[in-house]
Amino acid sequence: MIPPRRHLVQYYLIESGCRVLRGRESLDDDWFYFCRGGPEVYARALIREFFVREPDLVAPGQRWLVTVHVAASKPGGKARRLCEVEVRLSTPDDGGSPEQGVA
Repeated sequence: MIPPRRHLVQYYLIESGCRVLRGRESLDDDWFYFCRGGPEVYARALIREFFVREPDLVAPGQRWLVTVHVAASKPGGKARRLCEVEVRLSTPDDGGSPEQGVA
């Protein structure tokens, strides 16, 4: 079986318990299926890249959620969730910096 390549990645900041969409991208990528550790590990790498591209959105102590959906293979079809990963950024009190604190 050939793995699907089209994926929708969405980056949410958790504010007062609610998801606030801060970014999304469509990827033509099948690495989710080959990455050592599985899709969750690759999703964590993608959110780290997002933080580098969008540093003004990032602050110590924040909670983020990255979701990855497999795009529908047919027009009008439904996308299905591949994975969802929560990321907490450390604070200086935790002994780390936001860049180090993707947990």
